[in-house]
Amino acid sequence: LMGKLIYHVDDISDIRFAVNTILEKNGYEVEGFETSEEMLKKLDQQVPDLIILDVPPGPASKVGSPP
Repeated sequence: LMGKLIYHVDDISDIRFAVNTILEKNGYEVEGFETSEEMLKKLDQQVPDLIILDVPPGPASKVGSPP
């Protein structure tokens, strides 16, 4: 029996590997993605219990933030 499914998006492979390893060692099933586009394709097939997104600094990270 596998744990809860987590999708993890991070463009830095070393960080993605480290976070995924820690989560897997704690009983979670993890699928890592380099881009949100890759994750969205998989999301059409299977919905995870949690999505962890790496949000880059800059104007794009301010979308939806209060002024």
